[in-house]
Amino acid sequence: MENLIDLILTQDNLLWAWKKAKKAFSVGDIWYCDYQLCQFEANLDSEIKSLIEEVREQRFKMTDLQIAPFPKGYDSKENKAKARQAFYISVRDQVLWLAVSNVIGPILDKQMPTWSYGNRLYRPAWYDIVEEERQIVVGNYRNSSGYIFRKWKQSWPLFRKHITATLKVIADPDIVNKKNENKDENDFEVQKTIDDNLKVESSEQLPYLIDGYFSHKKVNSIYWASLDFKKFYPYLKRTKIRDKVLSVLKITSSNSPELFRLICSLFNFKIEYRPWDKEELEAIDLSHPEDFEGLPTGLLTAGFLANVALLDIDREISRQLIENKKVAHFRFVDDHVVLSTDFDKLIEWIREYQKILTQSGVGASIGHDKTEPKALSNFLIDENIEDKNNQKNYELAKESCSLDPQYPSPLMTQTLAKVSA
Repeated sequence: MENLIDLILTQDNLLWAWKKAKKAFSVGDIWYCDYQLCQFEANLDSEIKSLIEEVREQRFKMTDLQIAPFPKGYDSKENKAKARQAFYISVRDQVLWLAVSNVIGPILDKQMPTWSYGNRLYRPAWYDIVEEERQIVVGNYRNSSGYIFRKWKQSWPLFRKHITATLKVIADPDIVNKKNENKDENDFEVQKTIDDNLKVESSEQLPYLIDGYFSHKKVNSIYWASLDFKKFYPYLKRTKIRDKVLSVLKITSSNSPELFRLICSLFNFKIEYRPWDKEELEAIDLSHPEDFEGLPTGLLTAGFLANVALLDIDREISRQLIENKKVAHFRFVDDHVVLSTDFDKLIEWIREYQKILTQSGVGASIGHDKTEPKALSNFLIDENIEDKNNQKNYELAKESCSLDPQYPSPLMTQTLAKVSA
């Protein structure tokens, strides 16, 4: 693995990393310091050489993170503004993190399932004419574009289109082979999504839209749920992510000491707590600062690392999806949509998913207060399933989760609302 460290520390790679950082700072919703940004750019050559020397000499250390809460809206109940836990991370540390992700990122991103859409590393995509037919072409991972992650139009709209199409297919698996007779405008759009899915390379295809994946008879109702993780980045265990990176890349202190030390140093996040008082820290979930083990919001590669944290979980979910073809699972960062032909199967799936998350120890957990529909949230929060009131909650949840595949407005309206959440 020594060749990886050589690739990371090339001047070209570090220059690409700088360009990505600069673009991300100009369009992102994270804190940065104009002065430090300009200072780094003015001394770009010496800054890059300094980073290379520090890593080669194994003396690189992350600069302490500066607490920099990000506005989150207004709490009408508490009558005060809310803030999201966030940090300011030095420009040089951001650049080195990006340089590392440029090299190791594609190796890890390729292992992520097609039903995971958010914070996937950038790959260019375009339409091309192949044998007189317009087809989607997905290119290789590129550094020269300046994008860290796939553009919004490559991820969120595809997420929604795939949910809509899967909803139709899971309700009537034969739709994959049906022609366009007696179809409305929405059906044509679904068919286009199915056709487009077949035109990309097999590793990029969503399995739910492939002929024969679902084999059951047509059903008139589908059940849905929307899930969300609790405080995703702060609760993730960064040591688990570090160990996963080292494991996948087979990096050890003996076979690649430079790279091993660099990875360990990059994950060694320390926080500067002065001059914040206890009340201020509690407001952003840092009430026990010495116990902070999470992934810092504000790190440009945090989205990628969060996906790495879930690699084993996603792999297990993909395995169980093959065994349980009554369910379809989608994830966009920490937001999930689950579809099922059976309500009890839906409940079993959600409980099994939480069990897998807990056993993994990565720190991710479903926040059932955010689960939709609300009636489903109420049912799942109450674990005493023998209770009479919970039987009533069960019936209410089942009714709320039921969806007409022809008019899935409750699900799609809720999914669309997450754009501004």
